[in-house]
Amino acid sequence: MSGGRGRGRRRQIPPLERRYGYFRCTSCNRHWESAHVYCIKKTRKVFFKQECENCRRACNPYKVEVIKCGNCGLPANICKGKCGYDNDDEFEDDEDENGDENDSNASYNKHHVDPKKPHRADLCQKCQSGWKCV
Repeated sequence: MSGGRGRGRRRQIPPLERRYGYFRCTSCNRHWESAHVYCIKKTRKVFFKQECENCRRACNPYKVEVIKCGNCGLPANICKGKCGYDNDDEFEDDEDENGDENDSNASYNKHHVDPKKPHRADLCQKCQSGWKCV
């Protein structure tokens, strides 16, 4: 065997952070939200798109936020369940050294997250590429 190029190897991906995203399909105007948006660490650049459920067009979110605790509204990486909220979801470490992406509690809006709702791997380009989200 030589070099290890090509067949059978996964594409190298940069370090990613899980975020919350707001989507709108430019083809059919469908809107949705997702807690499975993966950005390149320390940026808001989305690495994997999601497909629209209606027309299957690959879409980037128009807005990306730090994932927040469903109980206290703090960024999930800061709360980590300390407020007593039992969340089975595991969030990656979303540190924000510059404070750019941390919204204050005053501007906190509850996301429409249903923890019992299954992840749509068939619409997720991360899952489709072999890198499972959950």
